[in-house]
Amino acid sequence: MYYIDRKLKNSRKDLTYMHIGPTLLVFVAFMGLTIWNYNEAQSTLQDTKSSILQSRMIETRDEIANRLTVYENVVRAGAGLFEGSEEVSRDEWKSFIDIMDLDERYQGVQSLGYIAVLRPTDLEAHIQSVKQTGIMDYSVSPSGQRDIYTSIVYIEPMSPENAIYIGTDIYVEPSRKLTLDTAAKTGQPAITAPVNAILNEDITIFSMFLPVYAQGSNPQTETERLQNLRGYIYAGFRANNFFKNVYQSTLDDNYGYVLTDKDSQDNVTLYESPTYSSIKSEANTNSSVLNLNIANKEWTISGTTSADIISESDRSRPSSVLWGGILFSVLVAGLIYTLLLNRTQKYEKKESSEIQNAKDELLALASHQLRTPATGVKQYIGMLKEGYVGELTQEQHNYIEKAYQINERQLNTINEMLVVAHADAGNMKLSLEKLDIVGLMKEIVEEQKSSIEEKGQSVSLNLPKHAVKIDIDQRYMRMALENILSNANKYTENKGSIKVMLYKSHKSVTIIVRDNGVGVDPADFPLLFKKFSRIPNELTNRVSGSGIGLYLSKKIIEAHKGTIEFQSKVGRGSKCVVTIPLNQTQKKM
Repeated sequence: MYYIDRKLKNSRKDLTYMHIGPTLLVFVAFMGLTIWNYNEAQSTLQDTKSSILQSRMIETRDEIANRLTVYENVVRAGAGLFEGSEEVSRDEWKSFIDIMDLDERYQGVQSLGYIAVLRPTDLEAHIQSVKQTGIMDYSVSPSGQRDIYTSIVYIEPMSPENAIYIGTDIYVEPSRKLTLDTAAKTGQPAITAPVNAILNEDITIFSMFLPVYAQGSNPQTETERLQNLRGYIYAGFRANNFFKNVYQSTLDDNYGYVLTDKDSQDNVTLYESPTYSSIKSEANTNSSVLNLNIANKEWTISGTTSADIISESDRSRPSSVLWGGILFSVLVAGLIYTLLLNRTQKYEKKESSEIQNAKDELLALASHQLRTPATGVKQYIGMLKEGYVGELTQEQHNYIEKAYQINERQLNTINEMLVVAHADAGNMKLSLEKLDIVGLMKEIVEEQKSSIEEKGQSVSLNLPKHAVKIDIDQRYMRMALENILSNANKYTENKGSIKVMLYKSHKSVTIIVRDNGVGVDPADFPLLFKKFSRIPNELTNRVSGSGIGLYLSKKIIEAHKGTIEFQSKVGRGSKCVVTIPLNQTQKKM
């Protein structure tokens, strides 16, 4: 007799861990690989986006540099004109500009001109010479005493917006003075910081200056260059017009940039592409910075690209890798789990079968070995009761009667164990005959009445008045019904009640045994009809039992093609319902 723990009744923990542990290990390993692949895909995607952005920015930088180099060549050509002549007239300068065909070949230049460098002693003569060329209102502005004067003498095209700059001394403006001095000292082109146009402050302009030295001087040192400085050739640009042409050459709706002057105090913006702000506000954008150094000026290109710079398939690759990896990990882990579970279940089933067979063999052997001495004890006690060895005193007779009853219970248990062994082996054959089930039920209740009355219990019968004959094996059916009634008696408290009912239909007989005992927890129902199991409750330790009564009853009733059902609630009693067909053929159990 033993108890079954309901929490472990389906499988052993060690067998459970045999398939759960490896499954989790495989799942974790594949998920680790999935996460690694996902991170690699994300890194590759980011590298691709960064590479595309860097490529676009390099294209922008090179396009700006190339265009400025072209304009530098124009400025150098102008410087060459002055250095090859003692004096260049206004008409000669205009002819030079006409030959260069700025409007068609050098779009983006607002003006191209010559700036003279003047000492105070040369100022008045210079003004008079310019007036003789037809510009009667010419003067150098702003006025005032200075060590060095500069004046825009020639400017083409001579449009109204350009003409206002004639005579302007740009040397008085600090940032331009710095640019002019840099060009003069190095002998190389220099670009000014961006400033607002005089007539329209919304327009940003910048200029390139190249120094012109005295004819034939060929200065080599900084001192020589400053001593021989004659003037500057300059090209003026509207920033928006100039860089718009650059943007058109690198046009991409998914790429934008902003160009700022790194040398200026507030990082003045030279140009912002139309797409920059909208792309910058999007999610999953890439940004980078690239410096551009040209003509002694450093600009900064801040570029950005949208997520759409790469194809949808490339963008979705990381998520595809992640979800594909998760699905693959689950499938592989599920397959491993299924294979190991099947293997452990087969192992568990085989082990359980081997244990059960060993139990059955031991049960049959023990039952046979126990039955022989128990039968002998019964015979000898019977002889004592009958007076074969002399008359017994009343006290002796009482002891002999108790011994006889105890031996009878032991024989009943042994017989039940033998029946179970035969039933499990499939070697027990029913001997069916037409018997009165009502009479059998009355006999069983009468036989157990003394046990019921000992506990002060009451038993009531609700049986048909006439005989109800069905096909049963009397010995086995008696055994089954006795066990059911005995259980009701054992697990009902003193002074409880038991009710036995029997109903006949046109095809079957239903027997109901109801009590108001301790009841059974529904969670323990699976243990009710298990072999060698008893339900833990407050009466279990106070009543004897083998744990095979209900198991044997179920076997016998099912062998009669019947059914047995159990209904119960803790503390509110139990009801056992047995249904048996009226007619059937013989069957082995």
